[in-house]
Amino acid sequence: MKLDNPVKLWVFAARPWSLTAAFVPVGIGSLLAVAQGYPLLWGRFAVTMVAGILIQVATNFFNTYGDFKSGVDSEQHADDITLVKGLLKPQQVYRAGWLTLVVVVALGIILTAWCGWQLLVFGVLGVIGACMYTTSPCPLKYSARGPLAVFFLMGPLMVMPSYFIQTGEITAFSFWVSIPIACLVTGIMHANDIRDIENDRGCKIRTVSMILGRRRALWMLAWLYIVAFIASGVLGFFLHGYWLVFLLVPMACKILKPAFGEGEAAHRQINALCPLTAKFHFLLGLLIMAGLVLSRWI
Repeated sequence: MKLDNPVKLWVFAARPWSLTAAFVPVGIGSLLAVAQGYPLLWGRFAVTMVAGILIQVATNFFNTYGDFKSGVDSEQHADDITLVKGLLKPQQVYRAGWLTLVVVVALGIILTAWCGWQLLVFGVLGVIGACMYTTSPCPLKYSARGPLAVFFLMGPLMVMPSYFIQTGEITAFSFWVSIPIACLVTGIMHANDIRDIENDRGCKIRTVSMILGRRRALWMLAWLYIVAFIASGVLGFFLHGYWLVFLLVPMACKILKPAFGEGEAAHRQINALCPLTAKFHFLLGLLIMAGLVLSRWI
C-alpha cells in the first residue's frame, strides 16, 4: 500500500486489518440476543459497532506510539511503519488516540442514555484498558499482563455490553458465550509475541512468550485453540448453531502443527502465526454469528 496521501496514511495508522477483533465480539453479543428471541435493535447495534471499532482504533494509535517510544518498533521490525519511517510524528499519533477516545466516550454517553447506567462500568474499563496497554507508567503489554488484559477487554468486556445494549440484561451466560472468541483474540496477541521473542528481549520488556520460551509458548497457543473448541462444544448443547465452529478444526491443525517443527519451515510458520490466527479468529467469529442466527430456529 502506497502511503502517498494523508488519508491513506491515517487509514494505515488505524490498522484496519485488526478491526475484525472488535467487529466479532460486538456481533456475537448482539446476535446472542437474537438467538434468545429478542429483536435486533439496529440503531443501537450500529452505534455499538462504531464505538467498538473506534476503541480498537484508539488502542492501535496508543500501541503504535508506545511501541515507538519504548524502542520495541524499529525500521527493521515494526507492524506499523508510520512512526519508524517518520511518516507521522509521535505526538500526532498520541493525540489521534485521545481524539478517537473522545468520540468513543460521546457514543458511550448516547448508549448509556438509551440503555442504563450499568453500561458505564464496561465503558470505563474499556477506556482504562486502551490507555494502559502500552502508554501507562506500567504498560500491560510490556509486563507479561498483555494476554490476560486482551482476553477480558476483547472478549467478555465487548460481548457482555453488546448483549446488554440489545436486551437490558447482564447475564453470566453472555460471559460464557464470549470465551471461545476471547481465547482466540488472546491467541492473536500471543502469536505476535512468539514471533517477537528475540526482538522483545533486546528491548528489555517482559512478555508471557519470553517467560515460557518458544516451545511452551507454542503449547499455550495450542491450548487457547483447544479451549475455544471445548467451550464451543459445551455451548453447542445450549445453542446448537455453535457446532458449526468444528468445521474449522482442520484449519486449526494446519496453522499450529508446522510451527512445532524445526528449521526454516517452522520459522516461516511462526512468522505467519499472527495473521493466520487473526484470520482464524475472524472465521470462527463469523461461524459463531451464523450459528447464533440459526439457533433461533434450530
